[in-house]
Order: sequence, then C-alpha cells, then structure tokens
Amino acid sequence: MLVDNQNRRRSARIPVSVAVRLSTIEPEIDLYTGNSFFRAMDECTVNLSRGGLFLRTSDVVRPGQRVLLEITLPGEKPIETVGRVRWMNAKFTGDGEIPDNGLGLEFLGGTQAQRKRLDTFLTRTESRLVNQQP
Repeated sequence: MLVDNQNRRRSARIPVSVAVRLSTIEPEIDLYTGNSFFRAMDECTVNLSRGGLFLRTSDVVRPGQRVLLEITLPGEKPIETVGRVRWMNAKFTGDGEIPDNGLGLEFLGGTQAQRKRLDTFLTRTESRLVNQQP
C-alpha cells in the first residue's frame, strides 16, 4: 500500500524561497582523517510550512540528525530554531544536476513569538500567491 505523503502533512507547503543557515548540532567524523567536524551551509528553501521546510542542497546530512536553523524572512531578523532532518533526497547522475536534491526538515522548537512571525509570513505569502492565480 502506498502512502500519499501530502496527506500526512499537518501544514500546507508554500512555494517560497527564503535564506536558511543550517548548522549541525552533533559532530560527524571525517572518514579519511578520523577528525570530528560540524557542517554549516547557507541555502534557500524550495517550500516552507508551519511544520518544516524543504531545503535544496547537495550536502549530505543524515535523516534523524538535529540541526540549528536560522531562517531569514524578508525584512526581519532571523528566526532561530532547532530542527530534525526527516528525509534526504540525494540522487546523482553523470551530470551531477538533480533538481530535487535536498533535505526535508521538521521544526522541533521555537518560541511562540517566532511561530507567530512564521505564521504571519506564510499567511501573507499564501494570500499573495492565491491572488496571482488567473
């Protein structure tokens, strides 16, 4: 039996690109040197919801790993929250370009004020997208 992932979501995905800085919380081990390291990357969302986001990236961060997210909404201070990688899509071909490479991230925290700021931004963005449809 196939499960429709769209129907499992509690919040609608809004197609919007905003800047996100992702940093791993737990150290990883470099397979060649044995040294521990943390990842940090600056990327943009493909979509955003009240419960998480999809981040296009070719970096590999394993599912289940907790991360620190700094989400920069236009004209506002960044929202800092903890998230978890729910899934990773990393398909590689000869040309190296797969448009859906990225990470599905779930929000694990955030203050009530941060959730309100995110909700306000998503409501405005969703309304603007609906009004642009023919």
